[in-house]
Amino acid sequence: MGIKGLLGEISAGGELGTAVRIVMLGRSSVYIEGIKGIDCYSPCLVRLRAGGGHIAVHGEALTIRELSRGEITLSGAITSIENLY
Repeated sequence: MGIKGLLGEISAGGELGTAVRIVMLGRSSVYIEGIKGIDCYSPCLVRLRAGGGHIAVHGEALTIRELSRGEITLSGAITSIENLY
């Protein structure tokens, strides 16, 4: 599998300052930029406030690898990412 199969990037947003950027590396790591907070955290679900709605990351053994103002990196067996606007 080439790099295109391992790396995916999604940008979403409308208003200035509400854009969310999601970068995945395979199914084991995801970096999300433009978050405003964490609403829910468990090993199978991380729900984040972002833009005008929420982003839900589903998976198994999800852990927060890095967290800083406006961005987060999660690792684990990621099964899906939902945009809950």
